[in-house]
Amino acid sequence: MTKPLFLSFEGIDGCGKSTQIDRLAFFLRQQRVPHVLTREPGGTKVGDHLRALLLDPGADLQDITELLLIEASRCQLVQQVVRPALTAGKWVICDRFTDATLAYQHYGRKLPLAVCQSLNDLVTHNLYPDMTFLLDITPNISRERTAPQKRDRFERMDSGFFARVRQGYLALARLYPRRIHVLDGSAPQEDVFARIHHLLALHLEART
Repeated sequence: MTKPLFLSFEGIDGCGKSTQIDRLAFFLRQQRVPHVLTREPGGTKVGDHLRALLLDPGADLQDITELLLIEASRCQLVQQVVRPALTAGKWVICDRFTDATLAYQHYGRKLPLAVCQSLNDLVTHNLYPDMTFLLDITPNISRERTAPQKRDRFERMDSGFFARVRQGYLALARLYPRRIHVLDGSAPQEDVFARIHHLLALHLEART
C-alpha cells in the first residue's frame, strides 16, 4: 500500500461519509500509509471562509453564485492540498469532490451540465479521484439522521431536492462504474467498511 491514491466519499447528508472516512484513516495509520484528510467545500483557509458562507442558512445565494463559490474553494484545495500531497506520495481522502457539484448543482439545482462540468475541469486541471465511494441512502433516512436545529443551508432543502441529488449520484455511478462504487449507507458500519476495504484491495492488486 505505497502508491498514493486519491479517494473521494460522496452521498447525501447523513449517509455516513464521516464515519467511513474516520475508519479508513485509522486503518491507514495502522498500515503506516501517509495520507491527508480534507473536505469540500473547505480544506484551506480561503475554502473554509467560503464553506461558512455556503452553509449559512441565512445566506441568500443565487444558484450560479453557489456554484462559483464551490468551484473557487475547489481551486484552492486542489492547488494547495491535493496536488502537493499526491506529489509527496501521500494518499488523499476527500469528503466530497467534483461528483458533488454534478449531483447538487446540476441534478439538484438544475444548472446546465456543460457549465458544471467545464468548471470542474477548469479548476482541477482534469484531476479526478482514482476511486469514489458513494454511500447511498434515501432522503427519508437522511432527514431522520439530521437534527432539525443543526441543519445547514443545504440540509434545509426539501425532499424533492434530495431525491434529485440522490438520483444524480446514481446516474453518475452508472456513467463511471469503474470509479464510482455504490455502497448501502443504511447497512451496519462494519459491513460498509468491509466492502470499502475489499474494493481498495482489488484496486491496488490491479495496479501492481
